[in-house]
Parts: sequence; structure tokens; C-alpha cells
Amino acid sequence: MVHRYIHALKREIDIHLNNPPIRDSKIMTIFFGGGTPTVLKVSQLLGILELCKRYFNLSEDCEITIEANPGTITQKVVESLRKGGVNRLSLGIQSFSNRLLKEIGRIHNTDEIYQSVLWARKGGFRNISFDLIFGLPSQTIDKWKDTLLKAIDLKPMHISTYNLTIEEGTPFYSELKKGRLNLPPEEVQVEMYESGIEILKDAEFEHYEISSFASHGWRCRHNQIYWRNEEYLGIGAGASSYIDGYRYSNKDNPEDYIKDITGGRLPVLEGERLKKESLTDKRRMMGEYMMLGLRMIDGIDLNRFEEGFGISVLDAYHSVIHQLIKEGFLLFEDNSLRLTHRGIIFSDQVFQEFFS
Repeated sequence: MVHRYIHALKREIDIHLNNPPIRDSKIMTIFFGGGTPTVLKVSQLLGILELCKRYFNLSEDCEITIEANPGTITQKVVESLRKGGVNRLSLGIQSFSNRLLKEIGRIHNTDEIYQSVLWARKGGFRNISFDLIFGLPSQTIDKWKDTLLKAIDLKPMHISTYNLTIEEGTPFYSELKKGRLNLPPEEVQVEMYESGIEILKDAEFEHYEISSFASHGWRCRHNQIYWRNEEYLGIGAGASSYIDGYRYSNKDNPEDYIKDITGGRLPVLEGERLKKESLTDKRRMMGEYMMLGLRMIDGIDLNRFEEGFGISVLDAYHSVIHQLIKEGFLLFEDNSLRLTHRGIIFSDQVFQEFFS
């Protein structure tokens, strides 16, 4: 299955190379994600990267990120990845509590976290990012603060903090429905988030996106492409793309993905191909633009919105924006629209207003 899937990835790259907007674009970032790519062999990962280098026009300072869990890497792996051209490592650390890591089904422990960071440094990685989760079952504010301080002590260039989300069909969802999942109350989760902002700012991390904090000059360039509504190409099962005015997603099922690619066609989900010339699609894409752009602490540039959609933000969402400003969620400042601190805390509620 793995070999068939990798072969399909290569075939998909070939198909995209027939599209001039993709073939002729300069690639600024590459991101190996969507799970745990380091479960693949290093030779397989670097083989895909070599194809990208060979066929796409990569910028000289292209940011090349790979996601990894501490339990899936070795010193040899990180050394090989770095030598092969990967220059940013995103580690799914989640917590520095062994009990919590076990409860959420992670295969690594805290010793492996420290070991993986040591290997990464020795292997030549400077640009290291940590993913951390708050709102875990039975997690206290003190435990969350302890995780943050231990993460800071390891001196990563970037930290992302995510509130636990429970998806239908997962073991956590089943436990939640049975009333057996001891999650922190909502007000405690809000306090965790706010204390995280304070602790990371005190450690001189820049809060530049709702969930993202970076040392000066080390923002994640790849994710900013999404948030600024710039074009990107996704390759593989479940990958999303925004190319030449079209927004679409690949089929999630690997077998369906491989079948379509083998047949010489892109594995695009039915009904997912959006273009803003359609009034319905345009409305949805404007909503996505607002949701993604407002994730950035700097907010949305009003001129860019109007250039992209041919209508001003105020004309498109006059009553919505007026109400959100009145309630203290949004703020106009320097020709931009951004979330207030209150808006950041209740961002999901704010975003829904642009899709109603």
C-alpha cells in the first residue's frame, strides 16, 4: 500500500506539471504533514522532496517543514532529513505529562521529547516548532503552565497551542457521550489559553496568530499562506488546494485517491471545486477569507479584500461587522479589521457570523 501511495503522489505531481499556473510558479514553502509523515522511510520522504526540487521552481530560501512525533524519529532520521534539505521540524509534543500523554494515546513519553530535541539540534535543525494541547482530560492549569515552561526551556523557535477538539467517531467522543470524560470546564480552558498567551509573551514569543507564537523572525511562512488567502497546492489523499481562483480538496480515502491517479485524473471530491465567479461560491470563499484572515493577530487588510473580491468588507458584511464591533469582538485599525482580545477568546463564535 505504501509503495502504491508514493507512486500515486509522483503521478499527481506529473499531472499538476501540465498546469501552467503551477508549473511556472515559484514555490516558497513545502510542508510534509497530514498526520505523521516520518512513519515513512527517510528515503521515501526525500525521494518525494527530490521530485519537488527537480520539477518545481523552488525559491532559494524555501521553507521545507516536516511534521514528526517524538516517538517516530531517531538521530539518524533527523540527520538524514536535514542533509536532504528539510530545514524546519514540527514536533507533536502535546504535553510534558507522561500520564496525559498516555491518556490521549500518544506513543512517546517525556524522555523521548527531550531526546528528539537533542537529536534535532545535533542533526543541524535550528528551526524547531512544538505543538502543545490544552483542555486535556483531568488537566489542571498548573499542569498546563508546567508544559509551557518546559517547552520554553528547550528554546524552540515556534510554539503552537491548540485547544483539544473531540471528533465524532473517536474513542474520546465515545467516552464523552457516556459521561466518562473529565474535561476541564470551559472557563478553565479559557484561562489556560489566556495564561498561555501571557507566559509565551513574557518569554518574548510573538503572538502572531490565534494558536501560533514565534521568536522574532521565525513565523511559520507556510501557514501564513493559508491565512492570507494566497495560492497553495496540496498533494496526496485529503489534501486541499487553492490554485488559479479554484479551491478544491482531494478524496480522503487512499484507495480512491490511488485509483483516480492511476486512471490519469485528479482525485477531486465531488462538489468541492469552487470558483469565485459563482455567486454562491464567492460568498463561501469570502467567508473563508474572513475566517482565515482574522486568525492573524494583524487582521485583514481591507484593500486586499476589495482587490480580491471586487467589493469592500463593509459592503459585504456591514451589519455583521457593525454588531461584532459593538459587542467588542472586532476593531478597525490602520485600514485593517482585526479581532480584539475578547474576539480572540471567542473566535469560533465570531467566525460563524460570516457564514450565517
